[in-house]
Amino acid sequence: MPRDDTAPADNTAEIQARLRRLERRGGLLFIATPLALLLLGGRDLAGLTIFIWPAYAVIYLGLFRRVTRRFDDADWIVLSRSSRRYTLRRLCEVMLLLYALGFAMYGCERARDVLGDDTPAATASLEAPAGAPYG
Repeated sequence: MPRDDTAPADNTAEIQARLRRLERRGGLLFIATPLALLLLGGRDLAGLTIFIWPAYAVIYLGLFRRVTRRFDDADWIVLSRSSRRYTLRRLCEVMLLLYALGFAMYGCERARDVLGDDTPAATASLEAPAGAPYG
């Protein structure tokens, strides 16, 4: 039977190898960033890592999605994006979620400070009722 050259080539193995390389190199860079900042600039510069990691996570997730889009089969795209095999991708997703949660909590706290939410009606629910054994 003659080979059909018009059919797309199966690129699954090549893309999986790219994803493994991206995961390996990304993990090394993720750990090396604070160490390099610590060696180059001391503790003060290494403290900036907390601001660098979210940007790094967004870039890594963008690269991961770009590589997975090259799969020929849509099932492989879904499988690679939902797989537990790529731990750095999961770490980046969780880290961005925690940063967003922390940012929201900080914003709520700042808004509370600005609006002066220390009125008696607002703090009454925080106080223990009279005669409560724990209060």
